[in-house]
Amino acid sequence: MKKRTKLLVALLVLLLFSVLFVACNKGGGTTTGTDPVFELNKTSIDLVAGGNSEVLTLNIANVEETPEWSSSDTEVATVTVGSSPNSATVRGLAEGQAVITVVAGEQRAVCTVNVRRGEYLEAVTDALELNAGTTGTIEVDTNIATLTYSSDNEDVATVSGQGVVTAVAEGTATITVKGGNQSATVTVTVSQPRISLNETTVLLTTESGSNTFQLTAETQGDVNNGDVTWETSDDTIATVDANGLVTAGRGGGFRRVPAQKA
Repeated sequence: MKKRTKLLVALLVLLLFSVLFVACNKGGGTTTGTDPVFELNKTSIDLVAGGNSEVLTLNIANVEETPEWSSSDTEVATVTVGSSPNSATVRGLAEGQAVITVVAGEQRAVCTVNVRRGEYLEAVTDALELNAGTTGTIEVDTNIATLTYSSDNEDVATVSGQGVVTAVAEGTATITVKGGNQSATVTVTVSQPRISLNETTVLLTTESGSNTFQLTAETQGDVNNGDVTWETSDDTIATVDANGLVTAGRGGGFRRVPAQKA
């Protein structure tokens, strides 16, 4: 009798552990590769009234429907979908609070937007890369009416009161934009385009095997994406094709074969 009782208890304990094991596996909170993923990169953002903006991105997977975005109060904050439905720009218009909602089928995510009064100034142009002698314009996002621009190295780059940068010489300069109590900086890198050849003098004959030479041009700076054109000063002495292959002519003598920017 005692043996049967012990056996029955052992079976009951084994059965209890089996039930707990199955329950833990089912309710352990783990997700599979087919579970929907639908999350915003931020659940709250702070903006300044007057047009200050920020981009929200949606982490989405295993959801067939296209996300749709909306604002609970478009007088406080608007939301504009970007080139992909998985991102949108939120812009603060007036002081207050709004909730940005994105839905796709049964999936839903929200972000609270707090808009306050104040000034903001952000450089839309992160950096400028220019050739010496060219210009570029710095773009900013701001609600400040009066802005000033300055360069910390005018030997490299100067800047006008409208944010137009003129590249002067090779080097780096930092452009500072100021307005009210706000400021932003943009790094300007100036290059001096150069072309160098693998050889500056070659000796050719009219005999086969020694009547050609392959010139190659190495460019530095923005030289039309590295494209060059070739020309000879006298094609009776030597010709050059579009790829820099020089062929001796029948006239003999010496002539330059320069490479030029395309």
